[in-house]
Amino acid sequence: MRYGGRSEDWGRSEDWGGNKYIDQLIRIFALTGTPGKEIMRKLASEEARNYIKTLPPMKKKDFKQVFKGANPSAIDLMEKMLDLDADTRITAEQALAEPYLSRYADPSDEPTAEHYDQSYEEEDYDTEQWKRESVERIRTASSLTEPYEITVSLGT
Repeated sequence: MRYGGRSEDWGRSEDWGGNKYIDQLIRIFALTGTPGKEIMRKLASEEARNYIKTLPPMKKKDFKQVFKGANPSAIDLMEKMLDLDADTRITAEQALAEPYLSRYADPSDEPTAEHYDQSYEEEDYDTEQWKRESVERIRTASSLTEPYEITVSLGT
């Protein structure tokens, strides 16, 4: 792949294939297959579920055949990273321990974060409630090790 020097050039490269997120999603599904019922039930977005239902069913391809000649460790890692089920998909920490990336891994210099609970993002708040919720989350962020004064205007 040729990198043109600007980040916006990345999405235009023919090597990446496609330039819109829908096209990327279809390309991923063409490789991984369309999500099954179990994964569809886990999708929080009804809009996403409805869109996926409009797509023709696609079967998972054999990654070893699609990427014939590629490093087997790279193929294995790619398959784990493209797992459509977020509950079984490989984590960044696990990926760094995979054979393909092990030569780059330095466990002593790879901090890990606590699990991010994003369940509040599905709440049906009005704008003012979202502002208050956001300010409260900033104030109570466990990653703040020193006291900081946070001043936020909730005015419109």
